[in-house]
Amino acid sequence: MFTVLKKYMRRQFPNTYQRLDAAMDEVRRSRVRRLRTVLPLAESMSFTVQAGPFAGLRFPREAVTASISCACLPKLLGIYEMECQKFVEQLCSKSYKLVLNIGADEGYYAVGLARRIEYATVVAFETVEKSRSLCRQTATLNGVTDRVHLWPACDVASLASVVKAMLPSYAIVKEQSPTGCVPS
Repeated sequence: MFTVLKKYMRRQFPNTYQRLDAAMDEVRRSRVRRLRTVLPLAESMSFTVQAGPFAGLRFPREAVTASISCACLPKLLGIYEMECQKFVEQLCSKSYKLVLNIGADEGYYAVGLARRIEYATVVAFETVEKSRSLCRQTATLNGVTDRVHLWPACDVASLASVVKAMLPSYAIVKEQSPTGCVPS
């Protein structure tokens, strides 16, 4: 499908296609440059979060090299979503049975909260298979695979089945905005 669309765009809109193709080349080059900068820093930190509410959280190497969100360096430094850190600390001071993480990515919140809230079960929803795989790896590295459960989608039926017998709960909603922490 993508190949057909690409050929159509090249034929029907050659100038637009050429500009778009050049922009995509720049995006690819930028990713390579960023990886050359970030990877040595991440290696020097042993892929471990250095500060903040999830200090000590370890990521697999692949979370940095295959990062979908490209926010691995702020996470490792412990400065990721600093405006939410007070809320996260408050959340971690409670004894919740269930924590919901909608949009789990590589597991920063899902695994971080499982490490901090000792008896909580964390249900993490993530639609991207690669991200779910990274979240599983992160949970394994941090010894919380028994308490982090991954679901491929957050729809009414799956959410209802998860929450059915386990309240009170909180949902960490990851959005594109910097204020993506919302208590339920």
